[in-house]
Amino acid sequence: MPTVYYSDYPVDLGFAIDSSIPDDMWSNALFYARAVTDSFDISSSRTRVGAIVFSDYARIAFPLNADYTRVGVQQLIFGMRQSDSTGQRIDRALKVAYRDLFSARYGARTGARQVKLRCLC
Repeated sequence: MPTVYYSDYPVDLGFAIDSSIPDDMWSNALFYARAVTDSFDISSSRTRVGAIVFSDYARIAFPLNADYTRVGVQQLIFGMRQSDSTGQRIDRALKVAYRDLFSARYGARTGARQVKLRCLC
């Protein structure tokens, strides 16, 4: 049986990054997100990337249809900013992911594999 890679199928890849972590850990989380995207073929028809930043509240940092290039997605990742809040409401991040980020309005596709990653470094 041949090995199957995510890049063989359309993938909607979403990150939920905890912004209540210390600054050095925040930088590590962003580098991790970038490293993960390096293993995918970023394009409008292959892999789309979106991100949520959460603490006491969750918000979409950028939607799945924000940019369809590897360089553009990496710029979006490194452009994300932490909030001043100290809460860790992953439940709110997951709610935003399922209700909003992974919806057609924000660029999700029917039939694409949905991959959700929580970044804590």
